[in-house]
Amino acid sequence: MAVDDTVTGVSCYADSGRHFASASIVKAIILAALLRWHQELGTPLSSWEQGEATLMITQSDNDAATDLWDEVGM
Repeated sequence: MAVDDTVTGVSCYADSGRHFASASIVKAIILAALLRWHQELGTPLSSWEQGEATLMITQSDNDAATDLWDEVGM
């Protein structure tokens, strides 16, 4: 997986040469969209959003992912 920040030019990689199943990669995309949305608004994540994001990423919680998807929108 790789993440590139086009503003700062910083790139982060983890096992970039390794193949893996990507079924839950959408959760990382939802998190990125949530963080970008708040960055554009200039607001911090709410405690509810933090909790849902934590469940989504650390426990692969599909309900939390759906809740955040519904909040951020397509």
